[in-house]
Amino acid sequence: ARRRAQEESSGLFEKAVREQCAPEKDAVLVATAKGLEPSVTGLAAQSIVQKYGRPAFLFVEQGEDLVGSGRGLSGIRSSW
Repeated sequence: ARRRAQEESSGLFEKAVREQCAPEKDAVLVATAKGLEPSVTGLAAQSIVQKYGRPAFLFVEQGEDLVGSGRGLSGIRSSW
């Protein structure tokens, strides 16, 4: 079930990134989706990072809240 959720999440987030971002231009990719399992969002974010070579933050809408994950590029550090 988790594998299926991961595949569905990756596919829908790939579509969301293409619709909500300009993957060839944007320095950071940020996208939202509805109706997905948030526990696999990090895996989908890693897939987007690998495909586009840019940091990605992906969020699942849950009512009025957004739950998500982000992944960056190796070798890049940031301070919060």
